[in-house]
Amino acid sequence: ESKIDPEDVVIDFYGRNNGWLRFDIENYGLDNIVRIHGIVPRDIALQNQRGSQILLLLTWGDPRENGVYTGKIFEYLAAKRPIVALGLNGGVVTDLIQQTNTGAFASNVDEAKTIILHLYREYKSSGIVSWHGIQSEINKYNHIEMAKMFAEVFDECHEQI
Repeated sequence: ESKIDPEDVVIDFYGRNNGWLRFDIENYGLDNIVRIHGIVPRDIALQNQRGSQILLLLTWGDPRENGVYTGKIFEYLAAKRPIVALGLNGGVVTDLIQQTNTGAFASNVDEAKTIILHLYREYKSSGIVSWHGIQSEINKYNHIEMAKMFAEVFDECHEQI
């Protein structure tokens, strides 16, 4: 729609080189914007997340996924960069992003356009996309807090035996 200058956009994918991704990049003529890096060491991936303006989280459009956290969401919380999640709205990932104020969720093309255009305008006006995460909410999902919750569940199960 010519609302975003393609010269301002680079989309970097790290991980397995799936055929569908390469096909879609070529099919939509995005070769000049999207770069596929393949699998890189974890520390490099985390470093690139922290250096990104926006982190893209692709979720499946399957209602069975509503109760599933991906490991990627926790990496993204730690990166302290705005998250744009695409997929089926609702479920634990949507709730987590809203609770922590770490980004936005789009379940259709129009919602994605609105979110991306808003973030792009912020980038163009200030040179950066601001992160507005609520650290106290994010801290509830660190390893220590998650281990405490697991221990509580384990204790409850043990008491019932």
